[in-house]
Amino acid sequence: MQRDFEIDKYRGLVMAYIVCVIHAVYWLGLWHEPWRSYLLVEMPVIFFISGAAHKMAREKRFGEFVLSKVKRVVIPYYIWGVLSLLMTVPVLYLCEPQLLDGIGGGRILRNVAKVFLCIETANFIPKDAHTWFIFPFLVIMLLGYFAGKRLTTVRSIIIACLILAVASLAADYVMRVLGYRGWMMKQVSNVVVYGIFFLTGFLYKRVKARIPMLIGGIACIAIALCMMNGTQYPRSLQSCKFPVSFPFMLYNLGTLAIMAFVFARIKLPDWKWLNTYNQRGFTIYLYQNWVFYAFHLLVFRYISAALPGWITAAVTVASLFVLHLWLSRYFELIENWAARHITRLLRT
Repeated sequence: MQRDFEIDKYRGLVMAYIVCVIHAVYWLGLWHEPWRSYLLVEMPVIFFISGAAHKMAREKRFGEFVLSKVKRVVIPYYIWGVLSLLMTVPVLYLCEPQLLDGIGGGRILRNVAKVFLCIETANFIPKDAHTWFIFPFLVIMLLGYFAGKRLTTVRSIIIACLILAVASLAADYVMRVLGYRGWMMKQVSNVVVYGIFFLTGFLYKRVKARIPMLIGGIACIAIALCMMNGTQYPRSLQSCKFPVSFPFMLYNLGTLAIMAFVFARIKLPDWKWLNTYNQRGFTIYLYQNWVFYAFHLLVFRYISAALPGWITAAVTVASLFVLHLWLSRYFELIENWAARHITRLLRT
């Protein structure tokens, strides 16, 4: 199929939103709960865009599809992991040596294993919480390969989403009522909920964004907020996101419906930065933890003490926007150099 350049622009826009707004708000503490949690629409949008792009891409053999994901996701992630692990101990030793107290060889090895097995974030590499999404993303993309062949009608896609919604309620019951919140259960819940957002991307360009969709989106958000004011779920969407829950799914289905209605009537301009944030999006996403760490260490702690809150927020967002764009070219060069050597080794 013909490439949809609007999808590329949306991807660039949401990537800038993630690394300049969402993580600035949470990693640097720019706002307060529960209000800042209502901004957490970024990952559902990412999975929606991934589903739309997958459905519109040319059909590939399974081996070719897996290889493309290894090249575009796994290898860059492993390169980031190696570089981050090599940088972590020296950086912490020089800047924050107290964080290294009590860290032995066994703990270091466990953290290394967590990184490369995608089991969970290591809590050792500075600000590495963003890597949580690697495992569910890879699983959903693999399942999406087969779903794309089977779900060819609007009706079949909606039925699949409803089945996953019921599975989300079941996962909620297991985690919040029965109290089992093991790693595997959390990953099952992630795959189920984010799988819904991925499948809704299949509906892109098939369903017209009309007034009923807008009303339905507002209703979903209202129901989600009412559920969060009860006793089972916390008021903060952040708490409903980790582990992911039914109100989080409902709230973001509502925001996706509203955004579909709005963006169907807006054509994004051809800004160069949108293209950069799209093309280098995954690289920017991976290495953002080091940008944030350096920015906090060298800049944020000083401006937050000297400037009013709203000025600090504006300077922070603008600075991060420029830093991610500027540094991404160098991260990309390192990434490409390492990828070429890995590919060369695999061929020999």
